[in-house]
Amino acid sequence: MKNLFLTVAAAIVFASATIFVACKGKTPDKPTPPDPPKEYVYDIYAAGYDNNGKRAIFWQNGKPTALTDGNREATAISVYVAGNDVYVVGYEKDEKEHFVPMLWKNGKPTVLTVKDGSENAAARSVYVVGNDVYIVGWDDKSAILWKNGEPTALTDDKNNTAVANSVFVDGADVYVAGYVVGSDNNEATLWKNGKPTLLSGNSPEANAKAVYVVGSEVYVAGYQKEGDKVVPQLWKNGKAVTLKASQYDTFVQSLFVAGSDVYMVGYEDVKGKPKATLWKNGEPTSLTDGSSDMAIAFDVKVEGEDVYAAGFDGHKAILWKNGKPTEYSDGEKNACVNSVFIVKREVTK
Repeated sequence: MKNLFLTVAAAIVFASATIFVACKGKTPDKPTPPDPPKEYVYDIYAAGYDNNGKRAIFWQNGKPTALTDGNREATAISVYVAGNDVYVVGYEKDEKEHFVPMLWKNGKPTVLTVKDGSENAAARSVYVVGNDVYIVGWDDKSAILWKNGEPTALTDDKNNTAVANSVFVDGADVYVAGYVVGSDNNEATLWKNGKPTLLSGNSPEANAKAVYVVGSEVYVAGYQKEGDKVVPQLWKNGKAVTLKASQYDTFVQSLFVAGSDVYMVGYEDVKGKPKATLWKNGEPTSLTDGSSDMAIAFDVKVEGEDVYAAGFDGHKAILWKNGKPTEYSDGEKNACVNSVFIVKREVTK
């Protein structure tokens, strides 16, 4: 009996030890640490001119690269970045002093084809989707859309002079903003897939400078004359939006939409001195202190919380970030940033 008791006791001790060891050996799973937050850098591409307008320039993060040799008048007007490719458009004068429309892809120049008989032409805006490159501008009398280098006239050059200022592509739709010279007025015009819509009504002078599309909403910005004043103008889906009036003639040059916010840039003509101005949802903010004789903002882009504006102040090419200017030239000769494009890149570790 005593042996039986000892045997049972030993079995209980062994089982308890086994359970204890088994429990002790089971380590709970450690939680998976969260991924570290992603880090980003922002590359700032800009296009314009220096050397008193005789050299087209491209900047990357403030570092300039000349696109032309500076012997003849030339300027870069618009820049677009797609993947690793940088597209810049503008013009350069030839030996006969004619304007020649230009595309520079990664710095390599291409003369854009013009219609027979056109002596002058210029490219003013570029937009890239996949393998398709859309460029707009003008020749002697027509507003022109180039798709992959092939020109299409948006107007009949027999009767009207016209200029295309801006292009935006949304899906299968191509939007172009510009103006057409009528019999007694300049008419702000939006073309959708080549079909024009007049925006400015009875204004004697109007110009659609930029177009931006978000979903089903089509925004166009520019200016028009009302009475004896030039006023800033925003059209949304073809209808004029009332903006805060200024006591000065006001000229909007560009447009960007970020969420529910609409940004525009241009200038107010303050007693003959243009003053660079940024509008957010119609509220103007001066970008300059007025110390120079002339300051104009030509383009605006928004990335996250940061607002970039491009232009000039005095003789200096300027890029404003959240209202703070960065000089892109030394001011010895006239220079200007006409266009800016922001690329957000993830930092790889």
